[in-house]
Amino acid sequence: MFTEELNRIKKQGKLVSIYTNRNDTCKFIAGYVIGVNKQDFILALITPDGEYDGFLLKEVDSIYKIVEDELYLGRLLKLVSIKQTKVESIFKSNDLKNELLEFAQKHHRIVSIELINSGYDDCIGFVNLINETMCKVQVINEFGIPDGISTIMKSDITQISYDDTDNRPRKLLYESK
Repeated sequence: MFTEELNRIKKQGKLVSIYTNRNDTCKFIAGYVIGVNKQDFILALITPDGEYDGFLLKEVDSIYKIVEDELYLGRLLKLVSIKQTKVESIFKSNDLKNELLEFAQKHHRIVSIELINSGYDDCIGFVNLINETMCKVQVINEFGIPDGISTIMKSDITQISYDDTDNRPRKLLYESK
């Protein structure tokens, strides 16, 4: 339903607010649509301070509202301009999930993965291996310490957060060893 809207917004390069949390309808995510297919979309997130906050892949079906041209977004646009925040649209394939996992693996960034619409980060770490149906993640705990390897079905992934401010400290702790 929202695929056409997301494609239009992506082409226009507009900053938008997207609502997906049906349990807390006041919460939203703001950013630029940088990838869309029939199942998923990728948003380059912008913090309330106008800074880059990584990429977020979610299912298109999770969206219940998209907001454009509101005052809050105007404020964010001003901050993005002042801080010269750059966002590139780099995702082009029809398999956004696989493309984002490969991107994370190539750039050695921590991802947080939600499985089966759990509402939680079920797997956090570095992507080690990807094939047609599964991926393996080297789990990194909150102290930056490797904590096992999780093998997950790609079809069970309902959200991926890449290089967000919540996980950058985890990566720094891992690299400080």
